Order: sequence, then C-alpha cells, then structure tokens
Amino acid sequence: MHYKIWYIIKREIQFVFKKKKLVAFYCLAYPLIILGIITTIFSNAVIRRIPIAVNDNSKTAQSKELIRNFDASPFLRVAYYTDNLTRAKDLMQRGKIFAVINIDADFQKDLLKNKSGSVTAYISNQYLLVGGVASKGIIGAVDDFSLKYRTQVLSAMGAPSYLDEAFTTPIGVTESILYNPQSNYIYFLVLGLVPALLQLFVSLTLVYSLLTELKTGSARQIGSLVNKHPFRVINAKMAVYIVLYIAQAALMLSVLFIFFKIPLRGSVIMIILGGAAFTFFCSSIGVLISGLTKSLRMGLSMAGIYSAPAFAYFGVTFPLEAMPLLARMWAFFLPGTHFNRILINEAIRGSGTSGSINAVLIMLGLGAVFFFVGSKLFARWTVDESSWGAS
Repeated sequence: MHYKIWYIIKREIQFVFKKKKLVAFYCLAYPLIILGIITTIFSNAVIRRIPIAVNDNSKTAQSKELIRNFDASPFLRVAYYTDNLTRAKDLMQRGKIFAVINIDADFQKDLLKNKSGSVTAYISNQYLLVGGVASKGIIGAVDDFSLKYRTQVLSAMGAPSYLDEAFTTPIGVTESILYNPQSNYIYFLVLGLVPALLQLFVSLTLVYSLLTELKTGSARQIGSLVNKHPFRVINAKMAVYIVLYIAQAALMLSVLFIFFKIPLRGSVIMIILGGAAFTFFCSSIGVLISGLTKSLRMGLSMAGIYSAPAFAYFGVTFPLEAMPLLARMWAFFLPGTHFNRILINEAIRGSGTSGSINAVLIMLGLGAVFFFVGSKLFARWTVDESSWGAS
C-alpha cells in the first residue's frame, strides 16, 4: 500500500508542476502578489492627516488659534476653508473630506465671558476607522486648546501656578495602551487578511485538484484505489498542498514579522502548529465541498461563497462577542477565525499558549470530521462513470 501512496503523491506533484503549471503559480506566486498589493495599500501603517474642512464664522484670533491646533494634530489636515455649511456638506458628500468643524460666530465673545465657545464637529462615520481617528484628533486638539486657554485665564485672575493644573484637570487619567499603542493597521488588518487569503486559496486549490479528476475522467486511474482506501489516497493528495501552503503561510508571515515589524511576543512553535492545523482544516473543507458537489464549476463556486466573505467573521473589524448567535456559530466553522486568534495571542499579546492550544484542537477536530465525511462522499464519485466529465 505504501508504494501506492507514493504513487499518488508523485502523481499530484506532476499535476501541479507539469500538467497544470497554472496551479503552481496559483499556489506559490499569486498569494504573494496579493499580499504585496495589500501591504502597499497599508504601507503608511497608521492613518494620518485625514482631510477636514473648517467653517470659521468667528474669524478671530482665538478661532484661528484653534484651527492651527486642528492642523497641528498628526491625525488631521485642514484641507478646506468654507464660508457656509452647504459647501462643507458638498465636500463631504463628494468624499473630499471626512469631517467638518463649524466654529460659532460668538466663539471669541463667549470665551471672553468665561462661557464655553461653541464648536460643532460633523464627522463622516461611513468608514468607521477613519471616522474614529478623525474624532480622536478633533477631541485632542480641542482639549489642548481648552487646557491652554483655562490656564491663561487662571493666571490672569492671579491664581498661583501650582493651582493651574488642579483647576484645569481636576481628574488626571493615565492612559496605558497595552497592545498596538501606535494604532498600526498592519498589526490587525493585514495580519488578519493572511488567514483570509490562505483560506480562500487552500479550499479552492483542493476543490480544483479533486474535481478535475472527475471532469477530465482521470479518476478512472485511481477510482478503485480511492474507493478501497479513501482516507489514505485523498490524504496523500492533500499532503502535497498542505506542505505547499504551510510554506506559503510561513513566508507570508515572515514578511510581516521581518519587514513590517509586527511584534512576536509568544511562541513561534505554536504559530507553526496553528498554521499546520489551519491548512489541514482548509484542505478538509475543500474535500467536503468536492464530495458534496462532484461538479468543478459548482465546487469552485461553493468554495468561493464559503471563503470570500469569511474575513468579516474573524472578529478583526467587529468583535465576535458583539455578533448575533448565528454569526458566531458561522465564525466557529471558519478556519481563519481560529488561526487569527492564534496569531493575535502569540504575536501581538503574548498571552500564553492555553488559548492557542484550544484553537489548534478545534481546527484539528473539525478538520478531521470534514475530511472523513468529504472523503466518503468523494470516493463514490470516482467509481461512478456517470460522474466523469461533470463540469
């Protein structure tokens, strides 16, 4: 039996590198090309200088100083000065700006009367990340201006200097950001996209490999062998792609860790184990889809439907805990959900291996179930001549 397994492995290697060289490109080069495009998009790593508009109805020394505070913020860039809110609204609707600051006409007068100056911020939250950063920049600029102005007022009133801080900031808050203090979007967005990309590529590749056997009729060469030993034969086919994609995952993550300085605070071994379990789980999904469909066209469509929107359920941009029960259940059956958790635990947090081990065991368990069912289903198609040539 061992020589037959080696025959299957050699046959699959020939399929990838000789008969269907496009598969080799798809496995080895294409994911790196997409990763390169993504890292180019996020090359700045941190969102800076978001364009905003200022509608200054006061046009006084104090309002101009406040505007300078906005423009000095690393998060904001005063790109437009408008005379009315209609013009500012038009700029926002056209996507030229992401926030509008409206300074009231009585801004300086209210400050001189020791009243709160009226400043209104209109923020586009259509893009949550950009809106959140813009809001942070606006609040920070206003707080700096307010602190400076209150200190000047207290000094003018003759208050001792040691009382300035007590009056201006009676409650002091020390902020300590434990993970990703730079708000680096490569740390969570690009790192989360690696499992999403690999999940799509691995499942599609396995579906293509298995169902091409049926479409081209080459299943007749191994049909009896698959029917007698479905787990060994299909596992031998899978092994080729598992090795290729584990190497691919290692290369992609190495690029992020080395060139983009993503921290690695936890266990490298746990990340490797997680990557292997993740690749096995994704491959098993491809086997299951192949067994359910028998049609190459339908199988590729199902793999795409399963994997393409998966990133939204990883908990990267929206926390899993806040999702509805049905969404959390769906996320549980996505390999990327568990591998992304391992990457965050081991790379960003360095939070120990207990949570990562659980994720590895879940992927291995679900992968084994999917592999068992998928292999049994696929084996019957290999000896059914009516299935050969199915498109």
